Amino acid sequence: MTTEAKPRKKNFSQLEMEALCGYVKGHHDGLFGKAGHCSQKVEERKRRHWQAASDTIRAAGGSERSWRDLKKKWADLKVQANKYKSSKQATGGGTINYSPVNEAVLDAMAPQSRDGITPLGCTETDPLEDVSQVSMVNFWNRWFFMVKCHQGAQ
Repeated sequence: MTTEAKPRKKNFSQLEMEALCGYVKGHHDGLFGKAGHCSQKVEERKRRHWQAASDTIRAAGGSERSWRDLKKKWADLKVQANKYKSSKQATGGGTINYSPVNEAVLDAMAPQSRDGITPLGCTETDPLEDVSQVSMVNFWNRWFFMVKCHQGAQ
């Protein structure tokens, strides 16, 4: 009894990866957002967005890819881009090979995913800047957390 192996899919081309990054950057909330009335509707919305990404990439000259293939490729690209980012920040000399795909992935990622979450008020910025644009409640909350962060650091 012989079983035929599935043919191997083509590797993602540079064009496909850049198109995927562009689509994710433009549709981030639809692909990853959690807003909705029930989880089933949210998952259906995400699936529709991934399917639209597949159609967009195919229209741009890419290969036939399922929405699951694209979702997996995005997860793999994020891991690869985070490793690239940490190697860029590492000390010790050496050279880093510039990667336009990894730079595009980092650009398309959510800032919290790329840079981490900074506690409110624990930033390098002055809490007194732009007071005219910040409500007084927000101002006092920022000030309180700034004081709390500085006391914890001492």
